[in-house]
Amino acid sequence: MFRHTAKGREALAPPGEGGNHVHYQPKRSVGIGCITSRPKSQELTFFERLAFELGCNVTTAKRLWQEGLVK
Repeated sequence: MFRHTAKGREALAPPGEGGNHVHYQPKRSVGIGCITSRPKSQELTFFERLAFELGCNVTTAKRLWQEGLVK
């Protein structure tokens, strides 16, 4: 049993003798969309925008564009 806090999950009881343990779950600060290491102030590239629209990664978007499967 866990309690959800602003910093993740917190165990309500200590681990048992049977080897039960708690996995730390950090807060996910990533939103939906293209994940890049670039600051938000910079524009997305053509392939990053295409990948976002298709719901795939940039490599797949490049391949689909080169094969003429998307315009």
